[in-house]
Formats: sequence, C-alpha cells, structure tokens
Amino acid sequence: MMINKYYTYPEITNWGDPTVEAPDFRSGVISLAKEGRWVAPFYNLEQMMHTATGKHMAIAAGLEKNYTEITDPGLQAFWNGVGLDYTVHETDGENWLSFVPKCALEGEKKLPAVLAFRSACVFAQSFYYDLLMMAAQGEMIVLIFSTEDKDENELWTKIYAEAKEIYPIDETRVYLTGHSHYGDFALDFMCRHPEIPAAVAQQGDIPGCAPHFFSDAMVERMREVDKPIIAVSGMAEMSMMFPMNVDIQCPEQIPERMKHAIPATAEDRISAWQRRLYAANAPMKTKEEILAAREGTRAEQMLGFPCDHSETLWVDGLEVYIGDIRNERGEERLRVVAIEDLSHTTCSFMHTISWSFLRRFAKDPETGAVIELYR
Repeated sequence: MMINKYYTYPEITNWGDPTVEAPDFRSGVISLAKEGRWVAPFYNLEQMMHTATGKHMAIAAGLEKNYTEITDPGLQAFWNGVGLDYTVHETDGENWLSFVPKCALEGEKKLPAVLAFRSACVFAQSFYYDLLMMAAQGEMIVLIFSTEDKDENELWTKIYAEAKEIYPIDETRVYLTGHSHYGDFALDFMCRHPEIPAAVAQQGDIPGCAPHFFSDAMVERMREVDKPIIAVSGMAEMSMMFPMNVDIQCPEQIPERMKHAIPATAEDRISAWQRRLYAANAPMKTKEEILAAREGTRAEQMLGFPCDHSETLWVDGLEVYIGDIRNERGEERLRVVAIEDLSHTTCSFMHTISWSFLRRFAKDPETGAVIELYR
C-alpha cells in the first residue's frame, strides 16, 4: 500500500481488465471510474479505455504508481526532466507545491500563475498532470495547496504573497482552479479575495448554482465580484447533470446521502441554471426558453440550455459540448463545457479548455477591473 497524509491506495499498473476486480490497480485519477463509483450507470469504461483521453489518464495515474511522497527525489527528477523547477514549501505547518518553468527562472519575463486547489500530495500532481505539462512549456507557474476547510484556505493569501517574492509572477494574470469540492473552494476564495484572480476554472462541478452548494449570499457575492468563470464537467458524472432541462436519468443511482444536494428534476435543474445566470450577470432565461434548447444546436441539446455561442468538438476520442453565455454587457464571461463519457475526474482536454479560457483575461493593475485580452 502507498500511504500519505490524505490518501491510501494500492499500486497501479494499467487499466487492467474492467470485467474483473483488479486489486493491483487503483489511482485517484481513474480508480473510482473503474470501480463504478462516482459515475453514471451509463458510463462506458471500455470506450474510455480505448480513447486518447483514457491513455492520458493512465499516464497521469502513473505518478501515483511510481512515487509515494512529495519529497521523493525521483519525483523531483521527473518534473525537472520535463522542464519544471519543482519545490515543496512549508507555510504555517502546511505544505504547498510550486511548479515553475525553468525558462522563467532564467529570464526577466513574468508569467501567469494558476493557484490550483488540492492537497499537496502526489495525487494532486496526477490530477493536474496535463496542466503541469502545459506549465512545462512555459505557459504558466502552478501552485498547489488546499486544506479541507474554506476558512483555513485563507492561508492561500500568505502562500501567494510568499510565492510572489520567490517567483516571477505576473500579478495581472493570476487564476484559480479546482476539481469537485475544490472547485467550490476556488469560487469561495474568489468571493473572499477578488483582488487576486482574473478568472476561475471550476472542474467536475454542477454547472448550475444549486442551493446546497451555493447559498443566496454566495450567489449575490459572485454577481458583485463579476469574474469570468468556466465550468467543465463530465457527462458521466454521478450527478448526471446534463442535459440540465430534463429529469435526471437514473435518480435511484444517487446515494441516499447525496439526494438532498443533487438537483434531480428538470424544475430544480432549470432553477439552478437560472441562479447561475443571475450570478453571472447574464440575461435571464425563462423556463420555456430553457426547455426549448431541446430543439437547439447539438451542444445546446446536450448541455440543456440556450447559448449565445455553442459548438460541438471531437477531441481525443470523445465529443465535447461547449456553450458560451454573454452577460448583460455583451461580454462572454461564462463558459460551460461537458465532456462525453467522463466520470468524476480530470482529463487532458479539461485542463486544455480551462486554460484556453483563463488566459483570455487579465486584471487592470490600477483598478483591478477584468480585461478581456482577446475573444
């Protein structure tokens, strides 16, 4: 068994035989999908295994096979080998990780920074593997840290201040990201400290602002802060959140303890989406307009709501549905993306599409207002 502060899991080898139990294979990136946990009943493991998406996931999971501790010299050598300066830091007794392109340490140019919410462990590095590989190309600096408490994540302010003293961070281009409840943590931190990020990427979260996850006070704060947000999730998440204008497909599959949190009826899902529109300062859509998306573009049909711009892509063996929503000023500041057959995990395109959105935005250094660099 490999054990660290946050997770315990057996070693992994590869995807293995999905028709039998494979105790030698378990990884935070793909094990829950293989075990049928946190996935929709229609999740197609065989299809995922034979896509480029699945291949990338298995490669990312390999970090958990090869390394158990964040201080492992082999892990340091791995990241150094792809062009990253990898450092384990400690602030107020908590570890945080930095991944800095070597080119950034050799010149005077400042780089954008992504503050990624997740515990500072090897699992986090496999989860953000493809984001880190983009960083290795000189795209950005990545910092990883999170506790399991929103209030304790106030430590990010101190970590960020320390990181700015050490690394060449462009303070006008700082972004937040997180998967699952860490995506909620990223949004909460945005609301508490709007002076830090230019934009936020939620991953693996319900696209609407369901009351269980978003209080009325938080929705009002999101509306006031008014930051660009991209929400990227899988079509085969356990919450079966897409399309948003129909009843959940298999309500009996939702664990009893989660039923109060997951919008299950079309009525509740539409209401959650309307709360997201309100939070994003976007023109409100009626129930009838949202239902009419069933006859819209393919992306609108799969997402379950009308979009100002939508497209369907085929990426790494899976279909991807993208919807952009304009706010009342006509700016495309909200993007929702659904990835076919993806369960409650990350994948290469999730990170790619998140970064393609985030990097469009910066902050005015004097006023803090969001600047759209391009469309």
